[in-house]
Amino acid sequence: MRYLTYLFNEIDINGNGDMEWEEFTNYIIEKATVLKNLKSKNDEIKHYIKSEITPKLRIDGLIHKLEYLPEIDKIAFFEEGSNTISFLNA
Repeated sequence: MRYLTYLFNEIDINGNGDMEWEEFTNYIIEKATVLKNLKSKNDEIKHYIKSEITPKLRIDGLIHKLEYLPEIDKIAFFEEGSNTISFLNA
């Protein structure tokens, strides 16, 4: 539900709480243009491969943020709704 609210607020440019047809169509056209530009710049898109390393840590919630800490060579992640920080070896 939170993501739908975010999407609605992104489309509702004038912030009046109503989504007009013009706002909706402008949003769709803008996103299509961005996607077309990305496809035309395919060489700029990074390609990733699946790692064979499987972390031994189970994550049940949504991850709110990840951050690499080079000083300790670990990845810190913050689960949504949690007040703890978990670490994975990089």
